[in-house]
Amino acid sequence: MIIEVQYTQSVSVDIEHVCEELGIKPEDVTHLYVKWNTLHLTTEEDELEYELNYDLSGDLKHPSQVILRNNEYGRIKDDIQHSSNPFDTTTQEDQD
Repeated sequence: MIIEVQYTQSVSVDIEHVCEELGIKPEDVTHLYVKWNTLHLTTEEDELEYELNYDLSGDLKHPSQVILRNNEYGRIKDDIQHSSNPFDTTTQEDQD
């Protein structure tokens, strides 16, 4: 799965890679948001941060949208920022 963070420029992040680096599983994430180019992930046990490390210009405080996509960039869920269980793919199927 990939999350696409849309500012005036878009950034795509391999969420499986991020979760592996943080030592968690995507299904353990209960909440997420992006602020100041940092991905904030919440699980039942912890609140974690992952620096996106992209050199972007413009306002990075709040992205306009965070989209969940499959590895072929098909849309799975629309704006998942601040949603409960953002990586639960049983609630909405591919839209593209």
